[in-house]
Amino acid sequence: MSARERAEELLVAELTAMLAHDAAKYPQPTGDKKADKAAAKAAASGEGVPPMAPLDDGALSAARALLDAEAAYVRHAMGHAAAAPSAYAEAAATLSRDFVYVPSKRRYERAASVTNTDRLDAVRAEYDAARREMEREARRAAKVEAKALVLIGGLVKRDAAGRAMLSELSEQVAAARIELECFRALQAREVVAAPERIEAALALTEQQREREAVLQERYKGLNRELRGLSAAASAAAKPQAVG
Repeated sequence: MSARERAEELLVAELTAMLAHDAAKYPQPTGDKKADKAAAKAAASGEGVPPMAPLDDGALSAARALLDAEAAYVRHAMGHAAAAPSAYAEAAATLSRDFVYVPSKRRYERAASVTNTDRLDAVRAEYDAARREMEREARRAAKVEAKALVLIGGLVKRDAAGRAMLSELSEQVAAARIELECFRALQAREVVAAPERIEAALALTEQQREREAVLQERYKGLNRELRGLSAAASAAAKPQAVG
């Protein structure tokens, strides 16, 4: 066995061990509540989870250095050592679009080689998977929201009451501001009209005084005339009484 074949064998064994470990430790929901609950319980207790040998930091650093060296060699050998990371990302996205998962064959195939029926099945399968994921996340969100509402229900009520009070106070402040502007406008008008009103009132007072003076003089004259007539009537009445 060559060194490359040995490396590929070790890589496949490592990937298989990682997949088995992750599948047991992080079980995916299957729709069967009892089975999912049992798998989650077993994963929490560590039962059935295959052990994995821990790797020290030195081995990881050495592996990272080997991968970086091999990647640099491959880039230089293929003539795209100066390519930017975004170009690799674009190429990976293009390559991903070139492959389609065919549910009937349960594998990925090149998009150019699949039939229209397979394409439709692939899109339908992707849509169903996305819908299941959405429904699962919606249920999780509803549960989290219900738990959060239990925890912060009192705060939500206080917030609603505070908002109502704030809205009422805002309306009162707005009404008071309008009243203030109205009173300020009235004050400005009164400041302008007050001197004219005072002058008009003084003129009316003076006219009233003059009229009262005229009436007083007339009253005095009429009073004198009345006394004179009374005296004349009294004098005329005395001789008739003697006769």
